[in-house]
Amino acid sequence: MIGPHANLIPMTHTELIIAPEISAAPPAPIINEEGAKLKAELLVQSNHLVVIPDASTRDFAIKVAGHIAGHISQVEKDRKAIKDPFFRMGQAIDKAAADHVKELEAEKRRLNQLVGAYNAEQEMIAQRELEAREREARRIQQEAAEAQRKAEAEAERLRKEQEARALKQKQAQDRAEAAGKELTAKAKAAQLQAQLDAEERAEAIEAARKEQQEATDRALRQLESEKLAAAEKLRQEKATGGAQRTEIDIEVLDILALYKARPDCVRLSPDLVQLKYVINNSDDPNLRIPGITWTKRAVFSAKAR
Repeated sequence: MIGPHANLIPMTHTELIIAPEISAAPPAPIINEEGAKLKAELLVQSNHLVVIPDASTRDFAIKVAGHIAGHISQVEKDRKAIKDPFFRMGQAIDKAAADHVKELEAEKRRLNQLVGAYNAEQEMIAQRELEAREREARRIQQEAAEAQRKAEAEAERLRKEQEARALKQKQAQDRAEAAGKELTAKAKAAQLQAQLDAEERAEAIEAARKEQQEATDRALRQLESEKLAAAEKLRQEKATGGAQRTEIDIEVLDILALYKARPDCVRLSPDLVQLKYVINNSDDPNLRIPGITWTKRAVFSAKAR
């Protein structure tokens, strides 16, 4: 009933696999005239049956349905018979290719895993170095902040000391004026020296603060430079000729425990066979099952003729 236009010809050669060849003109299976005519007759007979008013019409409908079933069965047999060589050839090609690459696939996986493990280790090392530099940067910043706090505290202490000294000097001056006297040259020299000493100490504190800030800035710039150099080195050393990715292997040990913990990670699907069994074996003609609706319909299966 079904037949191809073209037959197989001897061999076809690809780059690596040799197999029997199908003609360069793609095979075009067709239904022969007898099969097409029979289909048309069956459709005419079937289309005339819209309702079944009596037993004789019912029997005729069963006869037509049986002839249709027989025709469908014959088409299926022809289909399988014609397809079988192609199917078996496809299986043979698949097996030959799979057998050939099986060991190569295993080696490819092994090498890819070795490279992936090495790359992951290098990335981990780089990440740890980056984290160490970031910790060092935080330490330097904390030490700089503490040094700044101490410098500000020392400057404040010196300022208060100067204010106290100035107050004492003014009081001494006031007492001398009240007594109609002037401060001695020695006292004036002592006051001047104290003032100079205070100014010198203030300058020393500010110089030390600036020096500390410059040292901190240099250290932070050095760390940033090292971070950039490490990132560039990692970029340059990254493997080419492929892509690095992370794969996750999962083994489910307890699906119920997984569902209770993460229901969003478990897919549910209805068991239609079990549902039909429950409905068919229920004494309640209006059985209600949450989540579904159901109806029964009578279907007759005509035997092939």
